[in-house]
Amino acid sequence: MQRLSILACALACLTLSAPSSRAQTQPARSLFKATTILSGLTDPTHIAFLPDGRLYQTRINGDVQIVDPKTGQKTPAGTIATTNVHEDGLHSIILDPKWSTNHFIYALYGSIKPDTAMVVARFTTAATGIIDLATKQELLRVPESFGSQEEHTTGCLAFGPDGNLYIGFADNTRNLFSGTANGYAPRDPTRPLYDSQRSAANSNDLRGKILRIHPEATAGADGKWYTIPAGNMFPVGTDKTRPEIFVMGLRHPFRITVDAKTGWLFWAEPGPNAFNDNANFGVRGYDEVNLAKDPGYYGWPYCLGNNFCNTELDYATGKGGATYDPAHLVNSSKNNTGITTLPAARPALVWYPYNSTGTAFPTFESGTTNTSMLGPVYHYDASNPSTAKLPSYYDGKLFIFDFSRNLIHTVTVDADGKLVKVERFWDQTPANAILSPIDCKVGPDGALYFLDWSDNAAYPHNAGNGNLVKLEYTGPSEPLQPAVPASRPRASAWTLVAPGAPWSPSASVLRAEAFDQQGRQVWSWSRASRADLPRTSAQVLRVRAENAARP
Repeated sequence: MQRLSILACALACLTLSAPSSRAQTQPARSLFKATTILSGLTDPTHIAFLPDGRLYQTRINGDVQIVDPKTGQKTPAGTIATTNVHEDGLHSIILDPKWSTNHFIYALYGSIKPDTAMVVARFTTAATGIIDLATKQELLRVPESFGSQEEHTTGCLAFGPDGNLYIGFADNTRNLFSGTANGYAPRDPTRPLYDSQRSAANSNDLRGKILRIHPEATAGADGKWYTIPAGNMFPVGTDKTRPEIFVMGLRHPFRITVDAKTGWLFWAEPGPNAFNDNANFGVRGYDEVNLAKDPGYYGWPYCLGNNFCNTELDYATGKGGATYDPAHLVNSSKNNTGITTLPAARPALVWYPYNSTGTAFPTFESGTTNTSMLGPVYHYDASNPSTAKLPSYYDGKLFIFDFSRNLIHTVTVDADGKLVKVERFWDQTPANAILSPIDCKVGPDGALYFLDWSDNAAYPHNAGNGNLVKLEYTGPSEPLQPAVPASRPRASAWTLVAPGAPWSPSASVLRAEAFDQQGRQVWSWSRASRADLPRTSAQVLRVRAENAARP
């Protein structure tokens, strides 16, 4: 059988080494390329990568398809029964961290049967990713106010590195588009649909929150498919509270993400519609990006942005009273079923109004509307041979974007979670292929993948012209520094080989795996199998060899 020799010294065996320090200069925008993978998408909502590099792409009506980014091939994966009325629909899908063995996926969607609710359910898939809809297990069913004026019935899912599932629910409160306090935070106790004190500021309600639970493979004695991890906002059994709550006081956590390394929770919230402060009605609208390292209350509907606080408004007279004190907030609404004395409000990490000129974050410029969203915290992998991966400059940076403003930025925080800087990453114009992005993920190749609407039509319906876009780096590559998981029981080493070159194991090698440029496994071999070494295809770029343990 064909065998190849190891490459010359320059490409010889590489052993484990520490990752290179992050590059200090922001790469020029000209070094990035946006490529449309799919077009003509109707009402797309979310994407989630499968281990083999394919991805789920969801639609508001419940359709789920599997997309191969390399070929654009689409495969129907199933349709989750959902309510596609107003903002209700299929909003989020995510794979279980152990999907390769348990094949669990989770979905967040609206439902009207048997009652109107926002639902988080788990399904089992085939090894191909096709969803077995008959395996549905409801983890949570959160009742919602439903009617002709229903709003804010969306949400998002994210897993943390500890296997906890984070669930963002909007406040299910109607915006004020006319009458008293038009465009300002809705806090009218005489009209429950216009009172976010009944949801976001209510410790006994799951709306306007981000929850943290731990999914379990079997239901407990209480019939629930999850348990409560230690460290949430309210201990189990606390009167007038829900133990699932991790953070509260949120308007619309439409996109959430958890840093895979720090475990910190980030989320983006579109703000209310007021353009200017008003002495009676309160402060203007601010869109936010938030960070929580631990449980907390984030102000809504009393305060927003950098703890800019509203007034105690009398909706009958339109007269404002005292300004709320972020350190001493009291929920006295008759619609509140939770505690009345609230924790001190925390300010946002980043905030911006409609006109950001002259504010703390002028980079967001001025516009007629805002819709703050975010993607992942990027972690540079020096061992990933993909040339499309973002460079190390972006290691540890959070990607944020605005659905309405057509801007993408990065956010840098320090080791304590304090804001360091916000930098412009991408200015979107029609020629740049990413317009009105609604979701963003990092692919196995280290590139960014955006789901966009091509226009900022009113959510949740576009004109059928959405896209899946790959944004990749095309500049000079940084040195490859192979790494292996610390949990491997035996010493391992990498060998770089020329494309198509054979590789021959030494006597100490117990098994080996070959990978292509995108980091996908091409073949695996073990000495115990006594099988011939597979022929090395033209795609193979590196081989990982696992040696016998040393005494």
